[in-house]
Parts: sequence; structure tokens; C-alpha cells
Amino acid sequence: MDKIFSLKNMAVVSLIIGLIVGYQVNNMLISPRLDAVETELQEKNAEATSLQALLESQEEQLTSFQENLTEVSGRYEDLVENSVSREEYDDLSEAYDELTVELEEAETRVELVEELASDLMTEVQALSGDYQELLQKYNEIRVLSWTSYVVNGLRVNLTVTTNNYNTNLPVHGSISIRYLDGTPFIGTFKLSLLNQFRTSGKSSEFFPVNGEGDFVFDYPFISGTGTYFLRVSSIVDGMGEEAAGIGEVGSYEIQLTMG
Repeated sequence: MDKIFSLKNMAVVSLIIGLIVGYQVNNMLISPRLDAVETELQEKNAEATSLQALLESQEEQLTSFQENLTEVSGRYEDLVENSVSREEYDDLSEAYDELTVELEEAETRVELVEELASDLMTEVQALSGDYQELLQKYNEIRVLSWTSYVVNGLRVNLTVTTNNYNTNLPVHGSISIRYLDGTPFIGTFKLSLLNQFRTSGKSSEFFPVNGEGDFVFDYPFISGTGTYFLRVSSIVDGMGEEAAGIGEVGSYEIQLTMG
């Protein structure tokens, strides 16, 4: 009896260590990348703000050049219509030429800044998409899509394909039920999905299992959008005897989100 109890304890400890190591490795791989992308996104946003300020400054300067050119053009036209000194004519003609050149240069600078701002916004949008995708993967790792435990001499591993559902879609997944010596458990199991307050939920039909098995839990999100918890509610052997009930497996759950 002590030997069997020792084997059970060793199995549970090994399982817990494996879960913790796997979680930490996934977290170490994704978290630094997420931080780097978030920092780069902040830098790009700051650069976009600076470019916007520069563009506004160039546009103000362009407006000023246009106003000055309009004024000089008016005075130039007056000179053409009226008799003035050669010196005044030459001065205004030179000022007109200089302003024309400055206006062309200002227009070129504005076009360049606009192109840079457009390219930067494209980069920011692409980076934002990468950040959201990486954040989703990071959240999927932190919210585990499986649970594993030992109960009444059985090692149970329950897995779903995803934690997130846009609408009330079926939940797809798989289960492994084996005795501690590795022998496949032959029987059936039943699932339940409860809302986050555990005030309402839905139970599945009994699914067959021979060591391993897949399941499709049809449209279980009966409480609308929100957080849910999926768990095994009953395990029954081939003789119709309950090998584990809700009171023994109810604390082992997978968190799902709908909406």
C-alpha cells in the first residue's frame, strides 16, 4: 500500500514539475519578444509624432512663402504698369526670383516629409498588427489550453484546440485517460462548461475513450459572451461504474472565452 502511494506521489510531483517548466519556457520565449515589439511600436509612434510636427512646420513655412510671393507678385505687376526707377525694379525682380526658388524648395521639402510620414504610418500599422498577433499568442500561453491531473489511480489530460471563441461554436478537443502504469482506461467521460460565476452551464453527452479520444462539445456557451470553465464532470469504466465524479475532478478546469 505504501509503495503504491509513493508511486502516485512521484507521478503527481513529476507532472507538476513538467507543467511549471513548460509554462516558464513558453513565457521566456514570448515575453522578451513582446516587450521588444512594444518598445519598437512606441518608438515608431514617437517618430510619427515628430514627423507630423515637422510637416506642420513645413506647411506653415510654405504658406508664408506663398503669401510673400503673392505680395511680391502684386508689387511686380504694379511696376509693370507704372513708371519706376531701374534700381527698384531690379530689387523687386531679384526678390521675386528668390522667393520663387524658396517656394519650390519648400514644396519639395513638404512632399518629402509627407512621403516619410506616409511610409512611417505604414510601418506603424504593420508593427501594430504584429504586436496584436504576438500579444494574442502570449495570452494563449498564459491562459493554458489544457489541464492534467491524477485522480483515483487515473492520469487524466484534457486539451482543447483553442481558448478563444468568437461565437457559440462547438468546443473541439482531446482527452487521455490512463492508469498510473500506462494501461489505457476503457470507458466513457462527460464534460461540463460553466460560466465564470458558475451559476449556469451545460453538460455534454458521454464520449467514449480507449486511453485517448477526441470530442466535440456542441454549442456549450449558453450564457452568452464572457469567461467559462471547462472540466470533466464524470469518468465511467466499461462496467458502468463511476471511476471519478464531479467532486473529485471539478477543481481541474480550462478557462475559455466567448465573444
